Amino acid sequence: MDQAVDSSGRRRKRPRWLWPAIITLSVVVLVVASISTRAAELQLDADSLAIGSLLLANGAAEISVKGPLAKDSAVQVTADSYFHIGSNTKAMTATMIAALVEEGLLDWDTTVSEVWPEQSATFNEAMREASLHELLTHRSGIQAFTAGSEWKAVPEREGGSRERRLSFAQWLLAQEPAGRRGLYLYSNAGYCVASAMAEERSGQSWEELMQQRLFDPLGMQVQLGWPLDHDAAEPTGYTIRGSKVFPYGRLQGYSMPPEIAPAGDLSMPLGEYAKFLQLHIDGLSGSPSLLSADSFAFLHEPSGHYACGWIVLERDVETPQGPLHERISTHDGSAGTFYIHTVLSHTRHCAAAAVVNCGDDGARKLTTRMVDEQLATLNADGTATAAQDADSR
Repeated sequence: MDQAVDSSGRRRKRPRWLWPAIITLSVVVLVVASISTRAAELQLDADSLAIGSLLLANGAAEISVKGPLAKDSAVQVTADSYFHIGSNTKAMTATMIAALVEEGLLDWDTTVSEVWPEQSATFNEAMREASLHELLTHRSGIQAFTAGSEWKAVPEREGGSRERRLSFAQWLLAQEPAGRRGLYLYSNAGYCVASAMAEERSGQSWEELMQQRLFDPLGMQVQLGWPLDHDAAEPTGYTIRGSKVFPYGRLQGYSMPPEIAPAGDLSMPLGEYAKFLQLHIDGLSGSPSLLSADSFAFLHEPSGHYACGWIVLERDVETPQGPLHERISTHDGSAGTFYIHTVLSHTRHCAAAAVVNCGDDGARKLTTRMVDEQLATLNADGTATAAQDADSR
């Protein structure tokens, strides 16, 4: 897998990791049932930004992408264009870890002290029994690392990405926790520690594990970092300040450190993302592959409202056949410069996602409305009532 993040170990000048609430989530945000704001009112439209949608129903993926690669570009995005999925990376990291659990390298109840017994004496007493499952469901109490200011206290790390994750994880575990174990506290850092545990037990880096345990078996083409880091013919990411849209990525000094990559630093075309969503649809509907049905059920079983990379909710929706009560897994991903919203229905065995190459509240509203509109066309059994205006894949 291409490595867009510098893992040489040399600490460059601290980039401007403004991280406007990297991949922060709110149940209220994710269950907005009625969005009246139109794309034009949000100043987010396909004339200036790249917008994509994905609908998975009956095993078929319908994909639509519109808009320019960059604001002033005449070149349009295609179905093969890469979009950054931010914190929706978490569900992928958790799926890879589930494979290691099935292999016996880890258990969901494995604690950080069991993985690093020699270092455990240096860990904060409140963190020593934090388990793999608690880290993946944001109930370990560990610090959040959802804002750039949190990195100011972190010591210099040396080595490649795996070595830096280990150093960061063990430093984190020695710090005072941000909350009590068992209580929900959304944490990007928790996914770093969970990935470092997987690296320790497997002897492989997170990058290698993701490629070998997930991407290769599914035939997925995935990149680490912003799409533009790999190819000039990929979408530019944007952020909104005031009423203006600005490019926001590596060229502007903004990149994610490799320590936090397992929490949210992957890019891929929507067709590739569809392969991952279909894996979970099949796993929850009795036709599992790669993992057992029990593992898929566990990945989507919430502690409170949050499962392993998914928020799991019950909701009432309107379908062409009438009202329906359904169970969904959902998540948003954004590092401030792309935004994706995803909903997977356990009840209708379908999924929808929408993405835009801009990260702000307008992007949240736009992608939420797009997904709601797509799912509203599906019947109670997940079948479509009419052909979708999209490129079939």
